[in-house]
Amino acid sequence: MNSRLRSFQAIVTIHFKEFFREPEVIFWGFLFPIILSWVLGIAFSSGGKTTVPVAWTGTAAIGGLGGPAVGLDIRPLDEAQALLALKRGEVGVLARPGAGGRIELSYDPRNASAEVTARRLQAGLAGTDPQPGRVVLESLTLPGTRYIDFLIPGLLAMGLMSSAMWGVGWGLIESRMKKLLRRLAASPLNRTDFLLTFVAARLVQSGLEFLMLILFGRLAFGVRIQGSLAALALIFVTGNLAFSGLAVLIASRTANTRVGNGLINAVQFPMMLLSGVFFSYRHFPEWAQAVVRLLPLTAVADSLRAVINEGAGLSRVVLPAGVLLLSGALFLACGRRIFRWY
Repeated sequence: MNSRLRSFQAIVTIHFKEFFREPEVIFWGFLFPIILSWVLGIAFSSGGKTTVPVAWTGTAAIGGLGGPAVGLDIRPLDEAQALLALKRGEVGVLARPGAGGRIELSYDPRNASAEVTARRLQAGLAGTDPQPGRVVLESLTLPGTRYIDFLIPGLLAMGLMSSAMWGVGWGLIESRMKKLLRRLAASPLNRTDFLLTFVAARLVQSGLEFLMLILFGRLAFGVRIQGSLAALALIFVTGNLAFSGLAVLIASRTANTRVGNGLINAVQFPMMLLSGVFFSYRHFPEWAQAVVRLLPLTAVADSLRAVINEGAGLSRVVLPAGVLLLSGALFLACGRRIFRWY
């Protein structure tokens, strides 16, 4: 029994030594979660608010009360600005004057924070209103203003990123571990062409995933594409190239899948949390927004929302598409230059 226990302890010790032998694993396993928690702690330093900003389209102060009177962020906007802010997730409730002196509060009932805000505003106004029942709640019905309309483009952008990161990056790392890259390096095949085969295959596969999610959003929730299909296709292609180039760069020197898993997650998770996939990054502090706008996932998500919800055409997305294409080319060139085949 003692011999068996000693053998068990020896093998456990070997596993620990193998783990701590690689500095990259130590960083991603111990330090990275702490760093990520610190960054998100700064970004979400709003005290755990459960409300969202309110757009007020009236000419006077809302119901005779200012924002601080009900403890909410009330922003005076005209009708067009308010609708655009709703589609971009900058506000969650639309407050506007109605017939007979009413105040209409429109929100998406599927958005819990928006409902809390609307009911809190209704209660705050009703407490000082001499006309009971003057503040009414309504559901948003305009296409592009619901939370699901905000969410679907974000999920499309996240799907493009995840598909490229795991399809291209993980595939290259696995090929290196299986010694396949060593054999290919000795063959007449052009090395750049070999890397581009991963990008091309992922472009086709992610296209099917992209179309499936669009179809699901249309059938299940009535999410419609209001803008140009050509603009949508342009963002899809350039976004895919940007993330595929980044995946090649990540996989260029990665020796094994354990480190590769950490690297891919280290790139994906911050963008998933900060780039406005599930909620608008415009709720972050100004200094954080300046950094978030530089991320490729932010450019893809913003452009997809502009096309799907705001009816944007090609001219609107040419600039972000060009930046994504250039970023992908630079990532690919850097990854190709330092790529380790052996």
